[in-house]
Formats: sequence, C-alpha cells, structure tokens
Amino acid sequence: MKIAITGASGHVGNCLCRKLAGNADKIKVLLHKNEDKMEEMDVEIIRGSILDKVALVELCRDVDVVYHLAAIISIDNKDRNRVYETNVSGTRNVIEICKAQKVKKLVYFSTIHTLKIDDVNQALDETNPIIPDSKIAYESSKAEAEKLVLKSTEAGLDASISAASKGRRGERYILSGVWLSLKELAEKIELLTAHKTPKFVAPTILAKAGLPFIHTWAALAGQHPLYTAESLDILLQPGRNISNLKAMNELGFIPRPIEETIADTFDWFEQNILI
Repeated sequence: MKIAITGASGHVGNCLCRKLAGNADKIKVLLHKNEDKMEEMDVEIIRGSILDKVALVELCRDVDVVYHLAAIISIDNKDRNRVYETNVSGTRNVIEICKAQKVKKLVYFSTIHTLKIDDVNQALDETNPIIPDSKIAYESSKAEAEKLVLKSTEAGLDASISAASKGRRGERYILSGVWLSLKELAEKIELLTAHKTPKFVAPTILAKAGLPFIHTWAALAGQHPLYTAESLDILLQPGRNISNLKAMNELGFIPRPIEETIADTFDWFEQNILI
C-alpha cells in the first residue's frame, strides 16, 4: 500500500509516520516547514503546503490512501483568517486533488469540538450534529472542513473520519480515552515526571480577570499568551461523557491507559522539541 500524509511534522502526524513505516510499501509526506527528524525516516518528502496544489498533486500521485492531518490549531482569534485559509481552503484542495488523482481512500483527522453538545452530562458520540457555528476560529473552521469531507463522500470519494482499512465511507469514529480535569491531569504528570505541578486552581472568574495582563505580558515578551478567552471557553465546554464504542466495535480500537499516553507525549516532546 502506498500512503501520503499531510501534517507529518506535527505530533500526531510524526507518530503516524513511525507507526505506518513498517506497514506500507511507500510513504510520502507533505512538509510545510523544515523538519530534520523527518530526514531520518524512510519517507519521500514533498515540500509545500495544502494551499499549494502543485505540491498536493505530487503528494497524491500514485498513492492508495491519504491521511489528512495538516491544520492550524489556534486558541487566539487574531489568527482567524489564517486558520480558515488552512483548515477550510486547504482541506478543499486536498479533496479536489484526491479526486483528480483517483486516491482510493481519504482519512480526515477532525476533532470532537466540531460536534454539538448542550449539557455537561449529555453523551457525545458520532451521532451528535456538527456545530452550526462557533466564535472560536479553530472549532468553526474544522466544522466547515468536516462538512466538506462528508459532502465529498456523497460525490463518490471514499472518505472517513479517523479511520482507514476498516472505516466505512462517510462515517465518523471517535478515538477517545478518559476525561480528566486539569487538576487530575497535573497530578498524573507529577507522578510520572517527578516534577512538582501547581496545586492552586484559579476560579474561572479570576482567570478571565487576568486576561488583559496576560496579553500585555505576551506582547511585551513577543510570545503567545499563556491562555486566552477562547481557551477558557473551551475548558468550560460540556463533553465529559465521550463514547468510543463505535470505534471499538467497528475498528477494533482499544484505548490505552492515560498514563502511557502522558509518558509517551513527554518523551516525544523531549526528543523533538527539547522541552
């Protein structure tokens, strides 16, 4: 099987490349930024972005499956135009080129933030409708992109969300694990890394009151803000009862212990980003 991957230099994309390395005849990756680590892998590197149709044609030529992971994740709406251009227009380009190159299957990586949920205790699964709109650019852009992918399946493209060999065309599959509060997550990180984590949990009203200071400090330091109004809104969203039964039944998905995921995540960042 010949495979192409967009967003291969990101955390998920990089791990996907390594996972598929021994199970594919050939892997092509689209790299928007220089990534020395990718040079060490047995992959064909195509330089460009999902906004570059020429690069996409080269990426998708003579491949069986395209994994589309490339996206901009942003918790700051000042990047709204760039987020929409990449996440929506870029996905439209990927769909168009996949059709033109007669790719057998497109696997699109979405997010549960595209799914509408109204109550914290409400179950969230693949039957939840796509959100009509969101004031958070990342959420609304991924929702629009997901609609494009689902619409493409009606026109004949074999596309599924987060599934490859067993996924049915036009179906979503949620690959979820367990829900943790930030405090619970910090406690697990402390146990696994032997580094002390903060014990104080700021009330939301206090965190929101600190936003002007956070933004001012970030601007003076030339860095991204520690948190934004959008990131606080995401934390307050419902969606703690997330079901992965469909993925387990149809894909054979088995979630692993969260402790393993945390440990592997820290290991990856140490090797690739030097935290």
